[in-house]
Amino acid sequence: GPSAAMSGVVMPELQAVSDWDRHSLTADIIGSWTQYGENQVPSLNVPYFSSTVDGRVDVRRDTQIVVENRYLLNTDNPGSPNLQAQLARLPINTDLGGTLGIAHEFNRLSFALLGTFDTAQYDNSLLTNGQQVSNAARNFNETAGILRLSYDLDPGLKPFIQVEHDQRTHQLDPQRNSTGTTVQVGGDVDLFGTLTGEMAGGWLVRSYDDPTLPNVSGFIANGQLIWQATPLTTAKLGAASEVYETTVVGASGQFTRDLNLEVDHAFVPWIIGILQAGYGTDNYVGSSLRDTRYFVSAGLTYKMTREVQLRTQVRQDWQFATQPGFGFTATSALVGMRLQR
Repeated sequence: GPSAAMSGVVMPELQAVSDWDRHSLTADIIGSWTQYGENQVPSLNVPYFSSTVDGRVDVRRDTQIVVENRYLLNTDNPGSPNLQAQLARLPINTDLGGTLGIAHEFNRLSFALLGTFDTAQYDNSLLTNGQQVSNAARNFNETAGILRLSYDLDPGLKPFIQVEHDQRTHQLDPQRNSTGTTVQVGGDVDLFGTLTGEMAGGWLVRSYDDPTLPNVSGFIANGQLIWQATPLTTAKLGAASEVYETTVVGASGQFTRDLNLEVDHAFVPWIIGILQAGYGTDNYVGSSLRDTRYFVSAGLTYKMTREVQLRTQVRQDWQFATQPGFGFTATSALVGMRLQR
């Protein structure tokens, strides 16, 4: 017997790019607060914050030092099986990490060698009876090494192969420590003046210290391609794959894969129609739980001025789950305003 609920979202965003002759620094920072109506679903009021700052130091014309800092503040989805029942509010989790490496070009051949470190921390859960439940067993650190080789086959095509090996270490639950290896083959494209982006596909394997937890393995795809079909129509194809930690008993990891398609069309320069569709799966390897997700949406953007836009969107979501109680359908309508400068 679900009922409709009103909500409001405030989402400030900052994008910055340096204009130096040498070196580079970019920042992409976005935050939001979602607030539901009074006495509706206060447990779903959540913050979100994501910050990525990338830097490049040009040591020589063909050699660069690559640095990155990233921070994410988020929550699990309300229906996640990783959460306890009877939550008064969704617990916050934070991810902090960095990357340091070197990139070098040998004529058409180039390579990048990167090292990364990330740490994930989970706050306590507050239940409706006032009790607090610790999520510290989910905390973990991850170190990884990445090697990427690419070749300028053509001015608009740069194929590459990327190999990544990582290790995850849990502070309170060492049985869930694991190592992962990912091999991807893809390419950077800028073809015909209309097709740009990067897309890669490959194979992932993650092994766990606990012999009772099965390995996670499978095909993955990551990246985004943008096709400027006409001066008025743009299509975007995006893919993402990841293995997340899980608390589901008997499950080693949450293997998530998503594929999204978006088509934008300008009916007139100041009115843009947006169609989106997506498909995703969450496979809790080692258990019978598997979620399959779909969504479609349609929206309009009206550019009143260069600084002010009005936006509307209607979206339909479906989730089908092998375990009863985790499937749902949802219809949402959004009306908003974007101010930009």
